[in-house]
Amino acid sequence: MSGEKMSKIDEFIKWLPSKSAKRYYRIYLEKYFEFLKADPDKYFDSNRDYTNDVREFSVHLQDNYAPGTQKIIISVLRNFLLENDVQLKPRIWKQIRIRNNLEGDLTIVEEKVPDNSELKQILQHGTIKEQALFLTNATSGERIEETLSLTFDNIQDRHITIQYHDTKKKHKRHTFITLEAREKIDAWLKVRLEYIKRKFVKSGYVRKQYADNGYKVKVEKIKDAHGKIVERIWHIFKDDKELDFDDFIEIIAKEDKRIFPFEYSTAIRMWNRMLEEAGKPFNEKDKNPQLKNPHYKYHIHTLRKFMKTQMMSTRINKNHLDTIVGHKDKNKMDRVYGKFRPEQLQESYEEYCDCLSIFSDMSLIDSKYKPKFKEHERQIETFSEQLKEKDGEIKKLNERLEAMDRDLRKLMVDRLTEKDRKEH
Repeated sequence: MSGEKMSKIDEFIKWLPSKSAKRYYRIYLEKYFEFLKADPDKYFDSNRDYTNDVREFSVHLQDNYAPGTQKIIISVLRNFLLENDVQLKPRIWKQIRIRNNLEGDLTIVEEKVPDNSELKQILQHGTIKEQALFLTNATSGERIEETLSLTFDNIQDRHITIQYHDTKKKHKRHTFITLEAREKIDAWLKVRLEYIKRKFVKSGYVRKQYADNGYKVKVEKIKDAHGKIVERIWHIFKDDKELDFDDFIEIIAKEDKRIFPFEYSTAIRMWNRMLEEAGKPFNEKDKNPQLKNPHYKYHIHTLRKFMKTQMMSTRINKNHLDTIVGHKDKNKMDRVYGKFRPEQLQESYEEYCDCLSIFSDMSLIDSKYKPKFKEHERQIETFSEQLKEKDGEIKKLNERLEAMDRDLRKLMVDRLTEKDRKEH
């Protein structure tokens, strides 16, 4: 509302480029104030020892979070304090980084990137919804957050356009999915409406979201003679007008343009459930004592690495691959020459994407390449025969040259002998 004063946290995050960044910044800052049992809107009006607050919080971070997460939280906190005119001495931050072992390489999580057969074993335990989500993620090289944000406007057949921001402007990135991933999406879309309906009926949190957006939700409970609920009839009102329930579900299904209308935490639960059902070795966890919550070795972010690992085993143009998966350029030369047309990227992807096949019958893939292999074998055999013929010709030619050489030598000897006889 205009005229209503924004909270300190809201004021700080309002300029961030994406909803995801705003959400995580808010979570990290709330952790800080929750630990201190302090009100963020009154924090800077009180006579506090900010250095001591930050030091105590850093100890809490070291005891409860992985180094990578600690480093992000500390960076957010430092910027938040600066925004509110609190500037700690650089040596304080340096001491915290050293104490919490945040200098240098922070990769401490043991992980395993699945291959094609391993990913198939995991996905066999998923529903069509889960298979569609994770196949899209695994074959596109997207971050899982990008896949969850995918809308109907962002995908045309198997071509995905990702919109993202930096501090200056909007950008686009192009990636692609395999045919079997597209087929899984199509199968999922046939039951997506039913999923949204079930989610609305089962989740009070979801119903509250729509209530907050102006819908009135009432349920009529039908009971049998023993008082047991046998049916629930939903009544939905908007602007004092009752809506047909099925019509309402179609409305909210269209309003939510995401292909996968659920949150990151839901995706994590789905993936972890499949790992558990797949059993060993897929449900094994990293036992690093530095981790508060041990991670699965086959954690959800290895799906993105699956795509690049498999593609790197082919002869795909590395610059094309880096562009598709969204890796940052390492130097200015790459930034100047590293811009490729979507058609170029798609051509590279299509040529090598069979290495990403999970459920496809490998005999079908073999049928695509076997004719090529046989033709190559035939050509090699022909070349070998031609080489043998050439070798035979060369051998005969060498024999003729040797014979000519012998005749020439004999002729020279005979002429020298004849000359010596005439002189004597």
